[in-house]
Amino acid sequence: MAYSFKRAARAMAVTSSTTAVAFLANALSEITPIRGFGIYAAIIVPINFIMVILLIPPATILNETVLEKYCSFSCLKRCCCRKKKGGDAEKEVDADVPQAKEALMTRFFGGPFNLALFKLRYVVTAIGTLAGCFVIYYATKIGPLSKQEDFLPPNTPIVKLNNIINDEFAAIDSNKNQIKVKIFWGVKDLDKKDVGLWDATDLGELVWDPDFTVSPRRNQAALLELCRYLRNDSELVQFNKVECWIEDFDEWLQEEFDGAYFVPIADPVFFDQLLLKFVAESTKGQKAATNFRLGFVKQEDDEDGNPRLPKLQFTFIEALSIGDEQQPSSVKEPIFDSW
Repeated sequence: MAYSFKRAARAMAVTSSTTAVAFLANALSEITPIRGFGIYAAIIVPINFIMVILLIPPATILNETVLEKYCSFSCLKRCCCRKKKGGDAEKEVDADVPQAKEALMTRFFGGPFNLALFKLRYVVTAIGTLAGCFVIYYATKIGPLSKQEDFLPPNTPIVKLNNIINDEFAAIDSNKNQIKVKIFWGVKDLDKKDVGLWDATDLGELVWDPDFTVSPRRNQAALLELCRYLRNDSELVQFNKVECWIEDFDEWLQEEFDGAYFVPIADPVFFDQLLLKFVAESTKGQKAATNFRLGFVKQEDDEDGNPRLPKLQFTFIEALSIGDEQQPSSVKEPIFDSW
């Protein structure tokens, strides 16, 4: 036992340490579940090694010195252990009984198989090397999906029905797989210095851009021009579907004031006043504020104690992008890069 334990413990220590280090490499991942799995596995493998070297030897000795001596398999089945009849005398008699033959599987691997493997060692090594080269070659050819995987054969009735619905009745197709792109202004960064390593719900604190404003005439014109470009000229937008509050604001101005005002407004202060009026009185303006397309914050009073108008802290527009969420990454990544 001491000899076997000394050799086995060293070998198990080497294999357990290499396995633990391999799992620990996942701790460098930025994906929390993978990081957690790597750290957990790196801890549990050495613990398993310690439990094995502490529990298996005494358990083996206990089995050979106590259980096999005083208990037979039949009495264990009856949950009753008692000393065998005959004691040492029976043991002496058993010593003269021929030992049982080894199992067929043991004799095969210890005899013919071992002998054949020794004789063909060079052939087996060559075949293993060729097989390894073959596997490595095709492993280098593995890449991301170039098309959506077919889970059922194309001639399956349910697949045919789904194709007909998608191709012939696009109007009733579900929107759950559509890709919607939101373009934000007013957010400068995301502060994650106080975010816990394992708190997946804490995304950090938004860092607002103090220089952001839509009020200047030039900024109004640029935002309106971007919305019109996405709607009419961009190849990245499906069905010309763009939700842009400044277009609704421009339409509301011309209707409310009979064309006297339109975007861009020359005076930034007057623009802010009209924008607040748009949010307060227009249905589309209220919807934009409710959906946080327009994010206002209160400002402190000026030096004379007069209240200031709420400040537009952030805003965003939304467009329906080409592509589909179920498409493979090789198709979606160029779309993402184009945006």
